[in-house]
Amino acid sequence: MRKQNNERAKFHEVIIQILNNNDRENEFEMNVRDYIKLEDEVFTALVIERVTDKYLSVAHHKKQNGDIMIDPEIVFDISHDPWLPVAYESGLQYEEDPDGIQVDDLVEVCGNLDKQGFTEKTGGALWFTAQQDPPVVRQSPQQQ
Repeated sequence: MRKQNNERAKFHEVIIQILNNNDRENEFEMNVRDYIKLEDEVFTALVIERVTDKYLSVAHHKKQNGDIMIDPEIVFDISHDPWLPVAYESGLQYEEDPDGIQVDDLVEVCGNLDKQGFTEKTGGALWFTAQQDPPVVRQSPQQQ
């Protein structure tokens, strides 16, 4: 159990670092349906979305044959500290449990975000704000 908490805490730190580098103090500065999209020429785009008041999604998005493909996606219950993974999708694998799930490769996913440079990117992120109709898209201030 302690190992799982350490892995969750590390992932939480990495996502907060990415948000900090792109104009957000933490996940609670995001409104429901707001998301950040960090694109890279080599790697699949990273999308962090505040799905509900309680849930935050971290996923890689790519287009394939005109469809948006998500691989992998991890949904966290952010009312826990560290965040609790409650849903995981990768390829044909899907698991969901509101009481929490074991994500075996959480440390690997976290390490990949770092290796792919997402933790170092400052600015250049696209923020999508759903509180206005139509949604507002803007770049983080470091790029403006």
